[in-house]
Amino acid sequence: MIRGIIRKEKRMHVVKEAAGGLERVIDMIDIPKVHRMTRLAVYEKGPGKKELKMHRYSLRTYLSLKLLGSFFAVTTACVLGAGIYMTRYYSNIITEGLAFSYNRIFLRLLIVYGVILAISLIATFVIQRKRYLRMLRNVSRYDRKLYALKKYLDGEDMQKKDVEEKEDGEVLR
Repeated sequence: MIRGIIRKEKRMHVVKEAAGGLERVIDMIDIPKVHRMTRLAVYEKGPGKKELKMHRYSLRTYLSLKLLGSFFAVTTACVLGAGIYMTRYYSNIITEGLAFSYNRIFLRLLIVYGVILAISLIATFVIQRKRYLRMLRNVSRYDRKLYALKKYLDGEDMQKKDVEEKEDGEVLR
């Protein structure tokens, strides 16, 4: 931590020497406030963009939506897969028609669909739950940083008011 402070002081000194006239501007910039605001903005534009949208939902609602989406995706994929699988028996279906024994094929397809659906739903539940819990931690950290920034800004405002009151008191004397 001390190294970081020394580096900041060295950078400030170099900038002051190089800029000359910018010395007053640098003194006006509140570097800790800029760092806090930058970190918050980076989070809001990066992973926070999705996470703050996810935060609108409860865990139960979020998982329900994801499981429903997974169910429809697996069902659609299995129907298309079953259609492709049935092309294997195309010549038998055409020649035999209704006499063709569909029972075995449909039973196999139903078993495969059930297994794939169960695996998919379990995987979706586990993955999305972990993602939601990670999002809660990140948003909680973001909220704490936002609250710390608010307290910092409130303290800054109080200092400005105190300075203004002192100046007003000196003018009135």
